[in-house]
Amino acid sequence: MTRFGYTQAQWDRAVDAGVRVLKDVAGQGPETTISYTDLCERIYAISDVRIVPGEYALPYVLGDISKETLATDGCAITALVVYKNSTDAGTGLYALAIEEGLLPKNSTDAQKDQFRFTHMRKAWDTWKRERHRPGERFR
Repeated sequence: MTRFGYTQAQWDRAVDAGVRVLKDVAGQGPETTISYTDLCERIYAISDVRIVPGEYALPYVLGDISKETLATDGCAITALVVYKNSTDAGTGLYALAIEEGLLPKNSTDAQKDQFRFTHMRKAWDTWKRERHRPGERFR
């Protein structure tokens, strides 16, 4: 069984690497974000699983990353992921928030902005001092 051509082991490694990368980004402090492209490159460097920006698997990997940190810390950590040379997040973040019951179906732009800002702030506050130790899993 595969997801978008990835085995379950590859998928799990990519999600775990994504959680690790985003916690490291959050640990760098407020105003720190990462682009989709840079996130994919760092996931590949850690897990040897190549997730390609713009392809179908990426939103689902991001969704699983956020579901993980929502379950453990109440934070959609992928709020820190933005388009390159931009401060905008993708629509998948808001679709996940609606799916998880964190935003209403017909959310206004203001509600979406507030959701993202809240989760960005929570990520920076939650992982500001946490640093990854080699060999340790984040999930």
